[in-house]
Amino acid sequence: MKPELAMSFTHFTRVGNSAILGGYVNKEPSVLLYELGARSMKIIPGFFQKDSELVDLRVNVNNTFNVVLIERSQRDERRVVFQTYDEHGQLLLEDVVTLDDRRTLQTGLTSMLIREDLILLGTWGEGNAKQSNGFFALPIDPFQDQKIKYTAFGELNHYLDYMKESRARRIRENTQQVVSSGGIPNFINYVMPYRIQEYEEGFLLFAEAYSPSSSFSDFSRPYGPYYYSPYYSPYGWYYPGYGRLYSRPYSYGYRSRNEEIKTYQSMVISFAPDGTVQWDHSLQLDDVRRGGLEQVADFHYVNGHLIFLEKHESEIRARWILPQDGEDDETVTQKILLPNPEDEIRSEKENEGGIQYWYGNNFFVWGYHTIRNTTMKERVREVFYINKVEVN
Repeated sequence: MKPELAMSFTHFTRVGNSAILGGYVNKEPSVLLYELGARSMKIIPGFFQKDSELVDLRVNVNNTFNVVLIERSQRDERRVVFQTYDEHGQLLLEDVVTLDDRRTLQTGLTSMLIREDLILLGTWGEGNAKQSNGFFALPIDPFQDQKIKYTAFGELNHYLDYMKESRARRIRENTQQVVSSGGIPNFINYVMPYRIQEYEEGFLLFAEAYSPSSSFSDFSRPYGPYYYSPYYSPYGWYYPGYGRLYSRPYSYGYRSRNEEIKTYQSMVISFAPDGTVQWDHSLQLDDVRRGGLEQVADFHYVNGHLIFLEKHESEIRARWILPQDGEDDETVTQKILLPNPEDEIRSEKENEGGIQYWYGNNFFVWGYHTIRNTTMKERVREVFYINKVEVN
């Protein structure tokens, strides 16, 4: 049986009793909804637009879902389109915002209505640049005009902490001068946002800065302990929410799957509901090298504390910070727990595994290690493990 619609899938999730599939048909974005109870498929209208990218498709906590399209054409007055649908595919909300001619929205993540307001957060760059100049925030309100708020990296308090102080000071001073005169600062980085956490004061965006090999040239975005599939978008891989199942070989140049990526910093930026940056903090990493771009560390915000978490070999490191004063409250190191008291870790496989948010105050950590146990018939064994970690 031949398919009636040749579609390359890039997004998949479920809302209520419906499965939502996003992707491209002839390089035009499309969204399909499959109602599981009725076993019926329908195409959500309003897509199939040329020179547009499906940037995000994300489920809200009230059984609705958000779709974000960004126009990638070279014409004037390019737009970003934010839409919210119910679980049956009925349009509930649409907000269309015209983009700055000099700036491009490179990535975008939506909040999930844990709060009553919605926001789109991500990175921006100048023109079609491969690297980012900073972060942007777009509060969603279809009833009045909204302006995108752009923040350069040099305007943040802790983004440059991985540098020597003399260089960081020069970048901050240059950024201040350029921004005050209406220009775009020339300091750029490769940065990938991965997650938004909503809290009482606004929104927390988690992102990581990385350094690719010399031939790397796009925003490929795997996420999690999974492997690639051939699914793609003609506009690059911009979706860090549902696994490394979807890679996209177009836009900003295609990256082969064997390039080395060095991730050297994780960061959390707090945005107020109106998109203003409230504070930021960063965690310097030990130049974690991977065969592809994937999230290395993670974070949590609980009881007024920001907590960075990372897996280092067979340990979990947690760093508590009081965001308002920036002081480290506590740093804790915890060994990976083993199922048997007689087990002994002989070695941990390098550049594999990690730690990521799961639900509530819980995370999961995974990896590969070699275990030795002299009381067992098989004294040495190779183990893939997944452990639950509670943070409070």
